Amino acid sequence: MGTETGGPGRLADSGERPDGMTERAADLRPSQSGTLKGNTLLGSLSADVLAQVETQCRWRHLSTNDVVFDQDDSSRDVFFIVSGRLRILVFRGPAEDDPAQEKEAKVKAGDRALKSPSASDKSLDLDSELDTGLERHSTQDSEAEAQSIKAGLVAFEALVDEGAPMTLTELGAGDTFGELSAIDGRMRSARAVALEQTEVAILDGESFVRLVQGHGDLALALLRRVAGYLRASNRRMYSLSTLTAKQRVYAQIARLAEVNPHRRSEWIIDPLPSHVDIAFWAGTKRETVAAAIGWLAREGIVARQHRALLVRDPDRLKALAHV
Repeated sequence: MGTETGGPGRLADSGERPDGMTERAADLRPSQSGTLKGNTLLGSLSADVLAQVETQCRWRHLSTNDVVFDQDDSSRDVFFIVSGRLRILVFRGPAEDDPAQEKEAKVKAGDRALKSPSASDKSLDLDSELDTGLERHSTQDSEAEAQSIKAGLVAFEALVDEGAPMTLTELGAGDTFGELSAIDGRMRSARAVALEQTEVAILDGESFVRLVQGHGDLALALLRRVAGYLRASNRRMYSLSTLTAKQRVYAQIARLAEVNPHRRSEWIIDPLPSHVDIAFWAGTKRETVAAAIGWLAREGIVARQHRALLVRDPDRLKALAHV
């Protein structure tokens, strides 16, 4: 195991975080360090320059649910994913004038965020949810949404249910994250969590900035990447500010669905993600997801088929989701 420790957001060997979460990370020996040849952001660099960057990186192995850095951390490192998957998510807590409630909400939200999609509570099995207990959810959902937008390159603070985490994106091999704080020197705007066994290469922020300054093609690629962030955040802000929590669930189901190859008039989601996972993307709570899917089932819009969800009436689902 590695021994690197330090300020907020640095990868630690082990230990309890202030919010009750645990970080773990292991050094990879040079022979295991892999290569950055598949990284999309660094694709314009020559083989010699890329090799120099590789020697400057620290290589790490992450276990499932490891927190790479947390929202509002002050670290400036840039991360290149060699293999595996990570989730980038944000939180919204209670009012700032109630620090006790804010801390409690963040701990609870963090506990939920570190659950693997495959480790969802058995009580959330869709078969039982469609048959029992859904009526009470449909009348008790909180549809409250936040009104403020956080400035910065990512340009928003998620308008989500209080304390609920919201997934911004999921990243895989060849992707880069953490570059915004290296560029503007500001606090981390989101949390990064490993979804599975993951290998990353870590370049300190100052070295990354010097690399960008010395290579115009890389700078242009970075600008295109930031432009992509802004476009995506604009679409996300529109959804968050104009749709209710249930409508966001409907929209996420529509995004996940594909044409059913056995019946072209229907859609299918196979396998259906856990309610926790859908809630992360919709910026709401799993109870709201259960209520929304239950209502769709009672209306005949969706139906369960083993581990899949059939969308019987795609047109009506699209109308409900405003997509």
